[in-house]
Amino acid sequence: MAYEKNSINTWIDKLLADHEELFDLRQPYNYGAPIAWKSIVEAAVREIAELEDKPQDLQIVQIKEKFGSLRIYVNFSSGVIDDIIGRAEDLAAKICPDCGKDLELGKACKNCEYKRSKFQRPVPPNV
Repeated sequence: MAYEKNSINTWIDKLLADHEELFDLRQPYNYGAPIAWKSIVEAAVREIAELEDKPQDLQIVQIKEKFGSLRIYVNFSSGVIDDIIGRAEDLAAKICPDCGKDLELGKACKNCEYKRSKFQRPVPPNV
């Protein structure tokens, strides 16, 4: 199945087109992540694509940001694949999904949290 552009993220469009064999192209909206994590996601997908002993029917079924964390889901699990995904998720946890700045482990980017906080009392960015 040839990939037809259907995503709002152009870098995701390119990723899906470059690695069609790894994605369920009937569900292009299952794939999206902040631009700040682009290089991390691309590296993980490339590393999975280059595995020599991967199952023939291996698919990445979803890539997304959930609760400020990168999530990559596959239809097959192995130690090597889990390690690749785990490293990508760990790297993304150290980068603000909104602005791309390095984060201290377990801390949010105060400026971006302040901007997007709607459900809690905001913390001023200079605190």
